[in-house]
Order: sequence, then structure tokens, then C-alpha cells
Amino acid sequence: MSYEDESAAVIVLPANNSLSLEDVDPNSGNVPDATVTSSDSLDFSALDDETNRFGAYSKVTLSWEDVKVSLSVDTGKGPACCRSNKDTITKKEILKGVSGLCKPGTFMAIMGASGAGKTTLLNTLAMKNDHKLDESGTILVNGKPLTGRTTSLLSAYVQQEDFFIGTLTVKEVLMFHANLRMGRDVEMKEKKRKVNKVLHELGLKKIENSLCGQPGGMIRGISGGEKKRLSVACELLMNPPLLFIDEPTSGLDSFMARNIVKIIGKLAKANRTVLCTIHQPTSEVFAMFDQLYLVAEGKCAFTGDSADALKFFKSVNYPCPDNYNPADHYIFTLAIVPGEEEECRKRVDEVTGVFAKSEELATLKKNIAVVEKEAQNESDVKTNLEGSRSIFSTQMSANFGRSWKNVTRNPGYTKIRLVQALVISLLGGLAYFNTGNGQESVQDKSGLLFFLITSITFSNVFLQGSTIPEDLPIIKREYRNGMYGIMGALIPRFTLEMPYLIVLTLIQWVITWLMAGLRRNVVAFFTCYAACLAVSVVSTAVGYFVGTASGSPVISAALSPLIILPFFLFGGLYQNEASTPYYFYPIKYGSWFKYAFGMVLISEFEDAEIKCDKVPESLCVFKDGNQVLSYYHLDANDVWFPDFVAILLLSAGFLAFSVLFMWLRVREKRKPIKEKTN
Repeated sequence: MSYEDESAAVIVLPANNSLSLEDVDPNSGNVPDATVTSSDSLDFSALDDETNRFGAYSKVTLSWEDVKVSLSVDTGKGPACCRSNKDTITKKEILKGVSGLCKPGTFMAIMGASGAGKTTLLNTLAMKNDHKLDESGTILVNGKPLTGRTTSLLSAYVQQEDFFIGTLTVKEVLMFHANLRMGRDVEMKEKKRKVNKVLHELGLKKIENSLCGQPGGMIRGISGGEKKRLSVACELLMNPPLLFIDEPTSGLDSFMARNIVKIIGKLAKANRTVLCTIHQPTSEVFAMFDQLYLVAEGKCAFTGDSADALKFFKSVNYPCPDNYNPADHYIFTLAIVPGEEEECRKRVDEVTGVFAKSEELATLKKNIAVVEKEAQNESDVKTNLEGSRSIFSTQMSANFGRSWKNVTRNPGYTKIRLVQALVISLLGGLAYFNTGNGQESVQDKSGLLFFLITSITFSNVFLQGSTIPEDLPIIKREYRNGMYGIMGALIPRFTLEMPYLIVLTLIQWVITWLMAGLRRNVVAFFTCYAACLAVSVVSTAVGYFVGTASGSPVISAALSPLIILPFFLFGGLYQNEASTPYYFYPIKYGSWFKYAFGMVLISEFEDAEIKCDKVPESLCVFKDGNQVLSYYHLDANDVWFPDFVAILLLSAGFLAFSVLFMWLRVREKRKPIKEKTN
């Protein structure tokens, strides 16, 4: 069965073809997978021609020759600094001099057993590999070398994992990508038209108003196959001539896997150059590939037409049995089976050795040389690849709108924060109910106010520290696609936190103020509220810092106490201002606890009356509130400057560190490929 003979539907409509929006689940927006148009109606060549933008690269021939990838591995035992013999760095070869060629209109499958190097090859060709890898060889597009940035704009890379904001609908996700990737010169009407066309062509029109959904079932959404199609749709908006797709069938059943591969095949037939890794396709899926690239132990075992692979394996005495899936046969033949490593590697060396001396590889290298020679004779045609960059105001507005939808459509997020504020404030209010103004009230009020500052800090740091890492994969992908910068991602998100902080902090403070019987003074009330709000802001910034620095919710949960507790210790309650050792001054003067605690104590005790009617005269330590401030070494003139200003400056500092760590996490960390020398 050939690809051209394949005429079955991508997803079959019900017999009456009467499915409508009324069939959509009102809770999740879900519709069955069997609700999109037949594959025979898909015409990807109808997508807009973008020859003007891509110029000479509107059709792409991708070639690579003698590509090698290795990783430096330290085989020594114990810390490197403590070993006498430090010459223990060895090179682990992942790719061992592979070559290949993929032309426009070609759908190439890169196959191999787990650990063979197929994903590394795809990432190398897409210029997406990690900076820890050493790469060498020649990678050319239409016979010419390109930079990583230019390749990113010229191509699309569909990751194995499908990362989306779960509270957005399918159409909203595509509109977000269209606004930030189609350029500032494209009118909104044209962007909407392009989005609607891609929705139709990829069979997503019926579910355009369905939510993407969140893991764990908190928000139900579209299926795995629909998410994979949405991932392809996001990249297809720019109509790129070069597509890299990593494991498009991962996690899908055979029916949905077939549908996805069929759609990708249609993309290739519209004069695109498509390369995808695939682990173990069914025989029906395997028949859809035009070209096959087999990788084994980092070496090329075969590349060429899928039909020719059968002849090649027969020629090396590993024929595929009748009525057997060829894909399974190739993978099993080239796999390294545990316990049989020596025999398996001998077989792999035999197959790859024959191919290295084959006429097929010699012809391949001649074709690569022809492409390079033709490129030298062609004059350069200007491209407009940078036309996809959006201006900063567009980045801000698009991210602000997305963040707003994410917040308002996630009621659980609001409920959790509200319940948290209510429980903590009620706990503090009940524990310190009606403190009064006697001698014992000094300790009670001091403890209550410090507890309030601490609870606000911990709740915000842990919340942001756990949510930021969850969104990092999305931000990383979109940043590398040039959709927005770090500030365009963080500022809208932080801005939308302010209404929460203002309202929730006010609720927490009012309940505490009323139940504990704190000072009934308008100035004191708003001064304490300002201090608590400032703590909310700085702790949110600290949460951003912890989340971006850790990159993982689990690591963030472990790191948060280590960040908070040193500042907590020198916050003014557990150690007197005059007792701090000089070597802890940096932590002390960087502690928002210190400044906020000073503000609330000044507002509560300045010129306040403290009674001694319940204790003997000899135990009457404080005659008035000013003596309390003197005991804590506080100056009433410091309440706004430096205390309040210092907290705001600390907020700005932690946000600046958040931007730095976010950039370090999402930036392209990649070494340049060392080109081979003749």
C-alpha cells in the first residue's frame, strides 16, 4: 500500500454527518475525535504562498554531511576538585558521522531503537541541541549554511510534548500565536482569516471553542490527538517550508497515530520538507513515509526510499519476513538487547558497515555536492524572515490578555487563595483575640504582627514558586520562536497579581485587625495595611525568583524555606536590632521582614497607651508605646523611608533576578557546529 493509494478519512464523520455545536460537552467543550472532515478534503497547498517572505527559501532542500555529536562524560569517582587524577573526561559519541538529504515535498521518517540517536539527529538539524553537546559537520539549507536564529524563523519544530495554557480555547491559542508571529504589518482581519483556514485544514474547526485542558483533570479539555494537531497548527500559521516533528504519535492509540501521520504527510505534499522521528509505527503508518532514515548506535544504517529499505536488508541477509511490519523488523534488527549487547552490536556494525560502502551512500553524497554547487551559482534572494517579530506593546497586550483569561477561567485558583487568606487570618485572630493594651499585649501584638507578615510571605512564595515552573516549558518554546521577550512574559503576569494582592491582603488584615483588637486609628490601620501589601508584593517577587531559579515545583518547594528563613531570622522579632553580628548585615538589611515589622510596630505602638493595672509596679516594663519602639531600636520617622521604600526596592531586585534566571532558562544554549575541513 503506497501513500498515494491511501484514501481513508482522517477522522470519519457520523453516518448522518449531523454533528453540530450542540454535541459539544457543555462542561469541557469536548467533542469526540470522530468529528472532523475527511482527509481527502485537506488541501494544504491552498495555504497562502509566502514566497516573498522566505525568498530563496520558499522551498527547502536540507542536507547534512559527516555530522558528529558527542558528550563529555566524567568517569572519575568523587568530586572533581578532590581527585588526584583529573584526566577522567571521556567523549561519548552519540552521532558518528552521519549524512543525509531531504528535498521539498518529501516526508522523511527518522527511525531507530531507543538510544540510537534519532532525536539528537533531529535536534542537531533543527539547531535545537543542548549546549553541553559538541557538534561538528556540515548542515546546509539549499546548499548554504544558516545561523540558528535564521533556521528557527525558516522552520517549525513540533515538540513531543504538547504544552498549552489549559484555560484557553483552541482558537484563542492560535490567535495568540498569530498576533505574535505573523508580524506587525499583517492586519487583524488577515490573521483571523489565516487562523480559520488552519483550523479547517487540520480538522480543528469543530473544537475551536473547546478548552485545551489541564493535567490531572482540574479542567477537562481536548484529547491527545487534538492537542497534537493543535501543535502542528500553531507552527503551520507561518507556513514554514521546513518542518521538524519529534515523535508525533507518542501517547496516541493506533487510530489517532494514523490520523496525525496522514495529516503530516499532506503537509509534505504541499512542497514542504518534513522530517519526523518516530519510534515504532504500525505497518499502515509506515507506508505513508516517502523517505526512511535508520539510525543505529549513532550511525546511519540506511537512508533512501522506504521501498528500497526492504531490498537493502535482504542484501545484508536480514530479510523482512512475509506479512511482517517492516518498521518492527528494522528496529528489532538494529536494537541493542540487554544481555545480548555483543551480538547486537556486531549485527549493527555489519549493517552500518555495508551501507557505509554502498552505492546508495555514494549517490547520496554526490547529490549533496550537486546541491552545494547549484547554490554557489545562484544569486542571493532577499528574505524577510524577521518580519515575524512583533513590537513590545503587542507582546505585552497579547500576554496580558492570555494571563487575564487564565486567571478568570480558573476559579479554583481564586478559591484556594481566598480560603488560605481566611483560614490564616481567623487562626491569628482567634489565637490573639482582643489583645487589649496591657503589658502582656506588647508580646502578643508583636507576635501577631510578625505572624501576619510571615504567613503572607510563605503563602505567596510557595504559590508562585510552584506555578512559575509549570509554565516554563510554554514560555521557553514561545521565547525561542521569537514571539516575545522575557519582560513581555513576566510583566503582564506580575501586573495581574496586583488585584489579588490588594484584595486578599485587605481581607486578611481587616479580619486580623478586628478580631485582635489592634489600634483603632485610621493612620495606623492604613500604615499596617501598606506594610502587609508591600510584603505581598515582595514575597510574590521572591516566588518568581525561586520559581525561575529552580525550574521545578519540587525543587522550588525545597528551595523556598532556604531562601525565606535567613531573612526571617533577622526580621527583628527573634533577635534585637543591636545584637546582629556584622557578618550577617547583608541578610539583615536585605530582609523585608525587618522593614515590614518595623512599620507595623511603629503604627501600632507610637504614642500608644500601655496600662500596668494587671501587673505589679515592679513588672511594669513599658510605660507607653514609645518605650516599646525604643526596646526594638525603632525610629518612628523610618516608617515610610527607609522601611517602605526598602521593601519596594527589594521587590524590584528580586524581579530583576527573576528576569535574569528566566533568560538563563529559556535562552538558546548552543555551541556552533564545527564545520568539517576539506
